[in-house]
Amino acid sequence: DRGAHAILRALFYLKIGARVVKLFKNNLGRAAAHALMDWLVVTPIAVLELHLSHNFIPREGAVDILKAIAYNTAYPIETGRGRVLPLWLRLEQNMVVQPDELVKGADAQMKKIREASGQFVSSGPMLCECKDTGCRSDFCSLARPGGHCPLAQLTYLSHQRDARVRIPAEAQAWQVTREPKEEAARWRMQPAVSRDTTPAATPTNASSLAVDVAQADAGAAAA
Repeated sequence: DRGAHAILRALFYLKIGARVVKLFKNNLGRAAAHALMDWLVVTPIAVLELHLSHNFIPREGAVDILKAIAYNTAYPIETGRGRVLPLWLRLEQNMVVQPDELVKGADAQMKKIREASGQFVSSGPMLCECKDTGCRSDFCSLARPGGHCPLAQLTYLSHQRDARVRIPAEAQAWQVTREPKEEAARWRMQPAVSRDTTPAATPTNASSLAVDVAQADAGAAAA
């Protein structure tokens, strides 16, 4: 968790973007997922592929990441010549309980986030589950040129670790005994900034938007 947070903060402060991020098999837990949520909102370029399989990310961490994707208007990604693609997101072999229910709930929540920001939301799904449809990182069967495109493709999400598996200490940096908003603040890319002095969100100074995502998630956790 702490290592991933340090790497993401370095990328943020150096204003370095990445099209493909591979963090699979790295003992990541909720804290790393929360840091990724914050970074996904403020990274200067949209990530095309995010590989997080074979970690220990819980359901709450998956929710964090999906919320960030919904808040980032760079998704779906325009690749040129009228083509658009969802984020290729690998979250299999983590600790996401009831993954099928998560997809249904996340789809509805992501639509609400988009609608609240004044964006047009089609009736199509926000998430593609890549179920025997030929989907891959550079192709989504649900994407339509000039029409609907999901925000993310989830691969093999139903394949999760056994709930009895031992979670390593490296994946337990998130302190559940802290007040949720206080703990969330520990994993942001930078401290919260006063809204009176924060300029409009841009790819490199969108920390206020990231704070909105973090506060929304913390509020849900406390409910």
